[in-house]
Amino acid sequence: MRFYFLFLLFLSLLPLKAQSPRDTVDFDNPDISLIESLVREKVDSLRLSRHLNALRYDFVLNKAAEDHAFYLMARQEVSHYQRFYKKHDVMQRLLYFGAENLTLAGENVLWQHPRRLLHWDKNRKKYIARFFYTYDSLAASIVAAWVKSPSHYRNLLKPGYTTTAVAVAFDNRKKELTCVQVFANTRLNGKKASAGIR
Repeated sequence: MRFYFLFLLFLSLLPLKAQSPRDTVDFDNPDISLIESLVREKVDSLRLSRHLNALRYDFVLNKAAEDHAFYLMARQEVSHYQRFYKKHDVMQRLLYFGAENLTLAGENVLWQHPRRLLHWDKNRKKYIARFFYTYDSLAASIVAAWVKSPSHYRNLLKPGYTTTAVAVAFDNRKKELTCVQVFANTRLNGKKASAGIR
């Protein structure tokens, strides 16, 4: 009995296996941090392939991205704007959360049902559902949707950006995902502007 108890105690102290990009997404309990990280990695890979700098993670940008992602999810809409005066657009949100020395800011937004991404089929003239099963393919679908949109694509490849953050809000009941990536050009001499890999 004592051995059994010690064995259970030992098992409870073992770290849980972390999700990997190849793992199937459990839409009842998705690893949101992994999705956010993979989206950032894929955006950086795209920028590096075009001979642009990779983007540093910034805590203030993350606060602004999270705030907007949860705002959009709560309102069930896709927009770059909020009704709150001090957080109306991305620049105002960044200043609200303490960004300093901003010279440039931008934002990409996406809503989707995680099991599918609707793709416009020109020949059939209707939306076709594509389904995704891994964290890697889900993150790839988010970035691919931005690449297909000219304004979002310009944000992904804007040379002036130096910092970024990605936030995902997930509605467990509806299985809907809202993803926001915020970009900026900030100098890192402000107390609240912190950079580095999260």
